[in-house]
Amino acid sequence: MVAGLPANAKVRSVSGLVNLTNPASTLIVGTLSEAVTRNGCGSTKACFSDPADCDPQTSSSCLLATTRSSGNNIMFELRGEVDGYIAVAVSNDTTAGGNDKTYICAKGSKFFYALLNNDTLSVQTNVTSFSNVKASVVGSSISCAFEVSGLNASSSGNANTTFAVVILTGEMVAGSPVNAKVRSVSGLVNLTNPTSTLIVGTLSTNVTRNGCGSTKACFSNPADCDPQTSSSCLLATTRSSGDNLMFELRGEFDGYIAVAVSTDTTAGGNDKTYICAKGSKFFYALLNNDILSVQTNVTSFSNVNVSVVGSSISCAFKVSGLSASSSTFAVILATGGLPVDRIDDSKTSLGTPTLRLVSGLVDLTNPASTLTVSTLSENVTRNGCGSTKACFSNPADCDPEKSSSCLLATTRSSGDNIMFELRGEVDGYIAVAVSTDTTAGGNDKTYICAKGSKFFYALLNNDILSVQTNVTSISNVKASVAGSSISCAFEVSGLNASSSRNANTTFAVVILTGEMIAGLPANAKVRSVSGLANLTNPAGTTTTNTTTTTTTTTTTTTRTTITVSGANINLQHTFSQVLSILFGVLALGLL
Repeated sequence: MVAGLPANAKVRSVSGLVNLTNPASTLIVGTLSEAVTRNGCGSTKACFSDPADCDPQTSSSCLLATTRSSGNNIMFELRGEVDGYIAVAVSNDTTAGGNDKTYICAKGSKFFYALLNNDTLSVQTNVTSFSNVKASVVGSSISCAFEVSGLNASSSGNANTTFAVVILTGEMVAGSPVNAKVRSVSGLVNLTNPTSTLIVGTLSTNVTRNGCGSTKACFSNPADCDPQTSSSCLLATTRSSGDNLMFELRGEFDGYIAVAVSTDTTAGGNDKTYICAKGSKFFYALLNNDILSVQTNVTSFSNVNVSVVGSSISCAFKVSGLSASSSTFAVILATGGLPVDRIDDSKTSLGTPTLRLVSGLVDLTNPASTLTVSTLSENVTRNGCGSTKACFSNPADCDPEKSSSCLLATTRSSGDNIMFELRGEVDGYIAVAVSTDTTAGGNDKTYICAKGSKFFYALLNNDILSVQTNVTSISNVKASVAGSSISCAFEVSGLNASSSRNANTTFAVVILTGEMIAGLPANAKVRSVSGLANLTNPAGTTTTNTTTTTTTTTTTTTRTTITVSGANINLQHTFSQVLSILFGVLALGLL
């Protein structure tokens, strides 16, 4: 009091907008004395920011929101440099604007609670769920902290703190927050779990085939398609990014596109699946059998960016820890619809995806290791044997169209490559190997077609198959499986039996079968071994049948093979030599 009059007024607190006739609408804003920082992000609190992983202590453009448990409440923190206000909203789905609860910190240490409907904020006066509201404004930097009780994403009585977190900014007009601008939207995360935060930014670059095979590995359906020229093309790429793996996805679909990685070539064994969807949504899920279950622990993700233009979806993201033990996986491409926009405690599934591609095992960090298998629409037959293609079979000269026990392999020139075809009825796989000699198993290059339209490239050493990930020499792989009948076709480049640079396409052709164990080819059984033949000469084929259980001798016009207890002992004789030996034996008998 000065001269009997009140003077030197000091503002001690300012409430938000409240209904003075409503006992439940009072809200007091205190002074925030602690700085809002990234300290504790991922350990004691969940952190959301725009740009992703930014730090407001080092960047004035950084907007940061944090959440953590505080007894039965959730504690929020906000910090950013803006002219009007910074806000955080929580959404039951990953689309901002469906009457989402929004908490606003504004210039003048003001605090508002509003509902965000589309892009309009409706300030609310019932603020009974708030407590411990504190704010600090220094220049254009706004910081605040507050607790919210009763925050539940579920309509049931069971608490569910899984929401998408939306960061917004806007301006103040006539003392009220307006013109809300969404700056980032996270995936669905558990606000009480410090490890579950994920921010989705805007992808500004195109996902293309540029660099495929040189700087990044590419997988697509149809094989080798280009999304820039074909709307039906689904493309995924991978490359190293420090200790992380960078993924890209692009495709035109009404729901979502997804890429999964599998330690074998059988989709659905809790495979890690990364999903980009309409509305610039991103999900991490596990694919078990044919069901996608959305996960909230997304600590392994960073730099998630999505772009949606019409029906075209593109995204890019980094994954850490995926190659901790190995970077060799099968790559799975899938599409699906979004059955629900809201995923709550009773709906954590994205439903059943449609599988578009399952690759062989490839090294995701090796741009040269990609291999895609498309659908084979033509039948593999003996048509053209001896005239347009070389044919090898077990039994000799059999026809797979007439005999279910027939295993057929064919070869022919295809430009500078060699085109292979395979067909047989087996429970596991049928394979063809090429050997520089006539003894199978000396690290022979082996091409394997298996159930589920799977394809593998392996080396056959003795009777062991070692699957390889560098498949740059293989292209145009197509497969078809109907019941127990497997057919496939593929091209191989650079196949040379000679150590010199002069091409030599003379090999022995080995036909094998075996079983699939844990998604991989195993227990190779040699069914036939040809003599040395020129794979590009349709007239140069010879086949020697073998078994692995009995002792047999099969003679062809060029060679004799004796098989004893599974071991191949190869004796080279001309037909005249065989006759001389035979007449010699007869002459001795007459004596």
